Order: sequence, then structure tokens, then C-alpha cells
Amino acid sequence: MQRFTFVCDLIRKCNISFNSPDHETYRIATTIKEFDTLIEPADALRVSEALTSGATLITLDRKLIDNQRLQEHFNIKIKGPA
Repeated sequence: MQRFTFVCDLIRKCNISFNSPDHETYRIATTIKEFDTLIEPADALRVSEALTSGATLITLDRKLIDNQRLQEHFNIKIKGPA
């Protein structure tokens, strides 16, 4: 229970939100896959979710963090550990 309370407090404190993909999210994911044929389908979906929600994508995946071409083309920020 203590861990659950910690996570709930963290979500509130950091103003973290959650979303679900919709038709537009899948359309954008398809466009991302067409633009970058090497990106994994799940990664394209995560990027498109961040795009449709106007969020910065936080990930540990170096391939996404280092993909400047993708970030510039789709005007998205992808951040990870420094």
C-alpha cells in the first residue's frame, strides 16, 4: 500500500497524465513508420501518442533519444537520462 501511495503522490505532484491511442494516433504512427522504416511499430505508436497529447516523450531507448531526424521532422521532444 505504501508504494501505491507513493506512486499516486508522484503522479499528482508531477502532473503526470495518461492517454489512450485513438484513430488519429494510429494514423500518425503509420506516417512515422513510413518516414522512418527502421523504427519499431511500438516506438512509432509511443511517439505518436506523445505528439497527439502535446507531451515530451520520456524514454530509456537511446535509438529514440538520438533520432534527431525524427524529432525535427515531427517537431517532438524525446528525452532520456543525461
